Amino acid sequence: MTRLMIATLATLAAPATLLGGCGSADAPAPAPAPAVPAPPIARPSPGVDLAGPIAPPDRRARGGSSGSPALVSDLTSDRAVVHVAVPSPPLGGAVRFQLAEDRSGWVARIPDAGALPAVAYGGDKIFVSGGFDAVTFYGLDAATGRLDWATTNLEDNGPTAPVYDDGRVVFNTESCTVFALDAATGRRVWLKKLGDPTLAQTAVSGGVVFAAHPAEGGHELSAFRVDSGV
Repeated sequence: MTRLMIATLATLAAPATLLGGCGSADAPAPAPAPAVPAPPIARPSPGVDLAGPIAPPDRRARGGSSGSPALVSDLTSDRAVVHVAVPSPPLGGAVRFQLAEDRSGWVARIPDAGALPAVAYGGDKIFVSGGFDAVTFYGLDAATGRLDWATTNLEDNGPTAPVYDDGRVVFNTESCTVFALDAATGRRVWLKKLGDPTLAQTAVSGGVVFAAHPAEGGHELSAFRVDSGV
């Protein structure tokens, strides 16, 4: 895992001041104010996947046009870049690839070709919508990327980013319905029509689903039991 560290460099310099007086032109200029030293930068301890301390930021970095301090974000400050040849599997397929001698990954292409919202993980599976225009939803094996199940012909289109909780995967759809599926099989557990559009991701806590949706005269936040939708 690559760690991103953002460090702030504060370089403070006293401005030079030119004074003109009414007296002699040979009057000495006042001495410049002493520079204020920059505060020390807190250095994080090495993480479990770092070979050593993170390198200090490059103090030669320049600030923006407004004189604000520069932000240093160097993803290669703690390790070298590793070039990976990522394969391109067919639609509906998954291909594993090697990142390093002891690390591997996979890439999968779901059958739909639309833009995808964020995925969810739980129960050794990855859950993903078929896209903002789709009526499909998928469960993938987290170790291989293989499609374990596909739920098609949803009653509404546009599944949002899902949430996994206690063996169920819950998501809204663009055109008004919240769904709860069995995470192991993709079987519909319950669905409930809320209001059009419901683009926001749901939240689940303590066995309760929270969903924001349009209502007459404004918006509402509704709560339902995750096991029954009641």
